[in-house]
Amino acid sequence: MRLSKFWVRSLRVASLLPFFYVLLFLLPYRNHLVLNICVVLGTLGGALELEHFFRKRGVHLTPYLFPILSSTLPMITYLEIIGLLNWSWTVGWLVFSLSVGLLQAVFVLREDRLESMLPKVSASIFVLIYPGLFLAFLVRLTGMENASYVLLIFLCIMFGIDIFAYVVGVNWGKSSVLHLVISPNKSLVGFLAGFAGSIGIILLFRFLLPEVLVMSVAACVLFGAALGVLSAMGDLIESALKRSARMKDSGRIIPGRGGLLDSMDSWLICLPLFYFVLTAVSM
Repeated sequence: MRLSKFWVRSLRVASLLPFFYVLLFLLPYRNHLVLNICVVLGTLGGALELEHFFRKRGVHLTPYLFPILSSTLPMITYLEIIGLLNWSWTVGWLVFSLSVGLLQAVFVLREDRLESMLPKVSASIFVLIYPGLFLAFLVRLTGMENASYVLLIFLCIMFGIDIFAYVVGVNWGKSSVLHLVISPNKSLVGFLAGFAGSIGIILLFRFLLPEVLVMSVAACVLFGAALGVLSAMGDLIESALKRSARMKDSGRIIPGRGGLLDSMDSWLICLPLFYFVLTAVSM
């Protein structure tokens, strides 16, 4: 059974390779417009899944409003990086979107609904930020020099961490299961394998693409270690959200995998660090 799961997971990852190759290297036009359209759609889908989490817990948000606002954050960011808008428009739109969430508290027409306003406003802002604000950093990567290779490095690290952690955890992690409340099957050796895999992939790309990763070996090790830790944290964050909502998967859009958030959870929290570090070393 373990081998069959391994091969199913491997084939699923392999099937994505041609898709990402086309997006990164055959369709780089207008700062990867096609990829950014996918990011906007992925943001909308992920935010809708998150809205469903809250609905399962009895927090009913204004239907579709905040998932749509969330998806506009990467959209506005794209307009910024292609030069159609100034960065101040991006900040202004974020402030406006957050204000929409807060202003719900003003339009309470019945006193008995005041009790639900705090969770409703909090949930609305969370749906707006997660995943929209984080995925906006993926859009920012498409505006960098050598963007195709920058994106390739990021995706390889994320997929690599997932594969290393899964293979080692499933086959050798039984004795080191951490028994976490939010994710009972996570193992220490699985985490360490993903951690080591992240460092190894960073070092490999430093050798293959030194013009992109202009960093010392020590800096690469620290960078890879930080990404390895954050990736695990991102996975655990989404696991906690799902368990709080009493859900096994965030959705069913990806056969055998679950929802969009199930596939993006590790990415989200890693994206800001990845962007800021690469921006700093390229200056």
